[in-house]
Amino acid sequence: MAGVDMSKLEADGVTPRSGSELYTSKDYWEYRFKPKAEGGGGDSDFEWLASWDDLKRIVELVIPDKAARVLLVGCGSSRLGRDMARAGYSRVVQTDYSLACVETMRAAHADEFPGMVFAVADMLRLPEDLRAAGLLGGPAGEPAAAAADPGAAAAGLFDAVIDKAAMDAMLAGKGDVWDPPTDLLEQAHAVCKGTAEALRPGGVYLQVSFAQPHFRRPYLEQEAGWWAAPPTVHKVDRGLGYFAYEYKTPSAAD
Repeated sequence: MAGVDMSKLEADGVTPRSGSELYTSKDYWEYRFKPKAEGGGGDSDFEWLASWDDLKRIVELVIPDKAARVLLVGCGSSRLGRDMARAGYSRVVQTDYSLACVETMRAAHADEFPGMVFAVADMLRLPEDLRAAGLLGGPAGEPAAAAADPGAAAAGLFDAVIDKAAMDAMLAGKGDVWDPPTDLLEQAHAVCKGTAEALRPGGVYLQVSFAQPHFRRPYLEQEAGWWAAPPTVHKVDRGLGYFAYEYKTPSAAD
């Protein structure tokens, strides 16, 4: 497929032979999520880092209200949104910057969750893409136009945003972890700024990552105004152990 060097992939047609820089390529993800019948990698079910069973305790602690409006960014083909819906979370919106991913996930959920919302949105321009999809209020906070998807939640701000390995992919294989390069800091800045803008006052940003706090927090805390306080860092007991960074936007009283 154009844009993807197949010699860099394992025999399964999706796994990079070495390193992780392919994970930063949009062309790679479009290929990976495109059905095999259309010349793609056919990835329709892959769980990065941790599953709902691994995260259930943390998510239900951080987002106790099952009616909360929750945005999953960089959803990929994860089962997290489906499993959250099965656990009672009724207003889950899933986004990815890959059109092939969104189309694959929408089709995979159509029977069990026909009203679940999927939309194409890039984390680097999250508010703009959410507004274009009718899923976020306008620049002055006024409600956006109703989304064309009849299952879309009312336009407005989100109660919680969850990133499970999406920023990990964005930063993969680049730079010195001890001395973050400027371009990656700028990308992370755009992600955090956009995430904070999409959240209501007192809203929750939960990022699940393999990165240890002393490596990841410099990316997430570039501006004091984004978060009300330093994060609560939850350990995810999976494999060698991962981390879930819980931030909250300032409340109206702050």
